[in-house]
Amino acid sequence: MTQDGSKAPEAKAEEEPKPELSAEALALADIAANVALVSKSVKSGESRFSWRVLRSLPVLRKKLTPSVLRRAVAAHVSNGEDRRADGLLVWIETSAMDEAADNGTKGKAV
Repeated sequence: MTQDGSKAPEAKAEEEPKPELSAEALALADIAANVALVSKSVKSGESRFSWRVLRSLPVLRKKLTPSVLRRAVAAHVSNGEDRRADGLLVWIETSAMDEAADNGTKGKAV
């Protein structure tokens, strides 16, 4: 009870569960946050935002897959730079195919 005699609002016994995000969605959110920090760093001229991005890269690198990279390039490379985006997407595809081929021959004598 509160001082005025009324009952205090009960604390929520059942918190609404937050939807679980996939690893891919979390990686894309991290990339979007890093892009925003780099943009903020460029606009403000302060390097602390860039340092924050650089510190987060090792963790982010472990979350990356070709699918995440394709979606990030599509989301964050501006429309005027279609050739650059196309080049990045081609590189991602060939890199993924090379990695798959390497994984298939791992441990085998060549």
